[in-house]
Amino acid sequence: MGNIVTKITLMIGVLSLLILTSVLYGGNIPRTLYVLNGLGRTLSKMNLQTFEITNDLLQVGDIPNQVVGFGERIYVLNSTPPEIMVINPQNERVEKRIGLAEGSNPWFMAVVESNRVYVTNYLANIVSVVDLESGLVVKDIPVGVGPEGILVVENTAFVANTGGYPDFASSSVSLIDLVTDEVTTTLPMPSNAQDLALASDGRVHVVCSGLWEANAGKVCVIDRWAGPDTTPAVVDTIELGGWSGDIAIIQEGRGYLPDWGDEESGFLCSYDTYTGDVYHNRDNPIRIGKGAMRVLYDGEEDVIWVSNFSDDTVQKFNPQNDSLMATYGFGDGPQDMAIYGGADFVDEAKDIPLPSGFALEQNYPNPFNSATTVHYTIPQVIGERFKVKGVPNTSLLIPITLKVYNIAGQEVRALVDEEKGPGRYFLLWDGKDSGGNPVASGVYICRLEVEEQRAKKVRKMLLIR
Repeated sequence: MGNIVTKITLMIGVLSLLILTSVLYGGNIPRTLYVLNGLGRTLSKMNLQTFEITNDLLQVGDIPNQVVGFGERIYVLNSTPPEIMVINPQNERVEKRIGLAEGSNPWFMAVVESNRVYVTNYLANIVSVVDLESGLVVKDIPVGVGPEGILVVENTAFVANTGGYPDFASSSVSLIDLVTDEVTTTLPMPSNAQDLALASDGRVHVVCSGLWEANAGKVCVIDRWAGPDTTPAVVDTIELGGWSGDIAIIQEGRGYLPDWGDEESGFLCSYDTYTGDVYHNRDNPIRIGKGAMRVLYDGEEDVIWVSNFSDDTVQKFNPQNDSLMATYGFGDGPQDMAIYGGADFVDEAKDIPLPSGFALEQNYPNPFNSATTVHYTIPQVIGERFKVKGVPNTSLLIPITLKVYNIAGQEVRALVDEEKGPGRYFLLWDGKDSGGNPVASGVYICRLEVEEQRAKKVRKMLLIR
């Protein structure tokens, strides 16, 4: 009898532990769409399995700007009061409020580690580095005038500086080295650079809205390794017209931008991020809900969510045939969105561990006509020789080379010959040799080599002129 009681007690204990583990680590939370309502000053949610909507779930600030997520928490950024709200989705309670400088007008943020957030401050012309654990601003980084959007790509933060109201004349993009927290490059932009997105070829696309109702919307494309000196530069400008303030890029390489629209509806513009071809612009838009404000790409379902500020709706959009799938009513003034998927959010860079070995992916497209993208990875674990006690992994640099050879084994061009830290990297080969001359059609070899690690990866590329 005693053995039976003991077994039952152990089973109850194990079951309780499993339930507790499920609660702690998000196993009982379905994929959920969180919607920030700007006019209602609330956070709403929708169960993406049952489509049940809970409006006004939590009260936020008087002027909320953004909802994002990282790991197992939701973060809401308010301009008034200037603060970051840290929310636990398990119990839907605010765990912490981190105060920011009065009058700074916090606009957007990027959570780059479990304890570090970068916040753009529109009126202060700075990016604040916030330690989530202590709740303190550890550094203010001066950037351009009127910073809004921020995008983190590997060890660099790209900041879109609008140039400042009302003329937005000094618009730019600042590049911040996240190892040193210093601005390394500033690129001039057309007026009112507002937001940014990373395309699948590794280039950064910047939305430049222009003046309100000036119908001057543009997208500027930044190549992070432009020219023979591999320095960041604007390599293309795509004219869309209208006044878009947000952008989403899907897996297939199409970019979608919401536009406030006209008295009848909001607009959605689209273009090809590889070629720059415009499919829908201000004069030929996809018509959606009124006051289209922001877009969120859901890679798991391969759909785009659009928040419509004026008609209090969020719409589900199919980018495969450019059609609306469903319309859902939310709170007053749906503004921003994030999707919780258990322990990750789809609109922020996920904390995915790097591979254990060096990787060189197949170039895309392949075969290619004029240019192709090369994607390679440097692992987090890089060998005892490069480990420095007390130094973050992001600051550990490894000498690598990435070169293109012809079929005879002759070097055509060195794409990379420098030290790199752990991360995923993209670069574009424009089909030219080291002298800037276009090479002939044929098979070429791309080789990633790390001599100290005796690591070598090779891929074949086919160029067809």
